[in-house]
Amino acid sequence: MDRRFVGIVMMSVILVAVLCVPGLLGRNLGGSAAPAVHVDAPLRVGDCLAPLDTPEQLNSVVDLVPTVPCSQSHSAEVLAVGRLDRKTRPTVSDPTFTTGSLSQQCDQLAGRFLGWGTKTALPRIQVSFFTRLTVPGALEWQLGQRWYSCELMPGLLDYPISYRGTAADASFRTPPGAFANCSDGPGTSAVSCDRPHHAEQLTRTYRRAATAAVAANSATGADTTCIHLAGQVIGTVDPTFGGQLAVLTRAQGGASECWVTTTSNLSLTSTLINHGSGRLSLR
Repeated sequence: MDRRFVGIVMMSVILVAVLCVPGLLGRNLGGSAAPAVHVDAPLRVGDCLAPLDTPEQLNSVVDLVPTVPCSQSHSAEVLAVGRLDRKTRPTVSDPTFTTGSLSQQCDQLAGRFLGWGTKTALPRIQVSFFTRLTVPGALEWQLGQRWYSCELMPGLLDYPISYRGTAADASFRTPPGAFANCSDGPGTSAVSCDRPHHAEQLTRTYRRAATAAVAANSATGADTTCIHLAGQVIGTVDPTFGGQLAVLTRAQGGASECWVTTTSNLSLTSTLINHGSGRLSLR
């Protein structure tokens, strides 16, 4: 994992071009008009995009992702819409759009949207997400389309890519389950926290001292720092909930990770971020 999934979060930019061709060719038959080629109207800040069911949909450079009401399940939230001031059309391999200024601006917008830097934000919360740029396809470019959009989507590519609610200020409230980091245990495949799971990664910190503490305590469980951080993130003085959960530390890639896992065969069914000290959702 790169720096973007660090307890600050892993970010990766997926560039998606939008191409919509309702009818390129047409003939007049009996006086009927040929279908007109049109350019799609720009997305708007705050729009939500429909769920994505396959990797092909996610990576397609020709299919428009329709908007849906944000009260329904959706795959992304539009954070910004702008205009491209350049003479050549951007492509998927264009470094300007994969690692350049627009990509960086989109990442920064995502950080602010998630609430990073806000004084009330809890420290080191592990929220996972991607940012994505949508740019014109070849035909739209020829027809004069120059708008692009910056979109935020969950970091968990578990199809269908879909969540309810908003990720706004997710760094200091309970985020949608798809933005948290749940699995059946450290090192296993991630799942949305809205699905049954046995473990959740709550923090990830790059610190030499923290990594040393993890190494020293890996045989016995969690160090006191991890227990304290887990309690902060969950919002409780007892992150074990009377022994129903165990708090574990894990060294991974030079980082210190704090995890909670169930101590029985029961599964958690929601994220524990800002859960508080109330009853656990177990089944």
